[in-house]
Amino acid sequence: MLRTLLLCGLGLCLALSAAGQTVKIRTDESIDLTTYSTFRVDMGEVVAISDYKIDEKTFFKNFKESVTRELTERGYTAVEDSTAQLVISYVGEAVVKMDTENLGPLGQAPVTDPSGVNASRGWSREYQQGSIVIDIQDPLRKKMVWQATSSVEIVTLGDGRALNSVVYKCFKKYPSKYKKKRK
Repeated sequence: MLRTLLLCGLGLCLALSAAGQTVKIRTDESIDLTTYSTFRVDMGEVVAISDYKIDEKTFFKNFKESVTRELTERGYTAVEDSTAQLVISYVGEAVVKMDTENLGPLGQAPVTDPSGVNASRGWSREYQQGSIVIDIQDPLRKKMVWQATSSVEIVTLGDGRALNSVVYKCFKKYPSKYKKKRK
């Protein structure tokens, strides 16, 4: 019973953490992405508008590992030189945001004396919002062929696990070279 309850709680936590993440994909419909076979990951830019500083080298290392894993699982080959048919880059951002709300009189809080009946109640929370834009360009055509934009509430954008989750969600609909043949 306890084990079942624990598994249900874990599943709920995972579902809620994934629900807060949004991903928008833009692609050039005139280009078949499965015709490409090699890619390289270039260092992008990370902007942190908060007191927290992001280590750009660590971020790039985590990003490159995540993208390489996702694309190699789909049949593409990573290369480190200019022979790459696709060049992948990113722009990351981390900003501190604050949510506030006025709950009004008796805002779901009991009062201890009559003078507090009409007093307004409110709440606020401060959190870090992260977003990343992943661009895939064809260097020969000098054209962007695929782009993913994702935003998620995270503790730090430099966190490797959070970044893996974002990259996974972004590449979820990226075409695989291992096409299933219809019968």
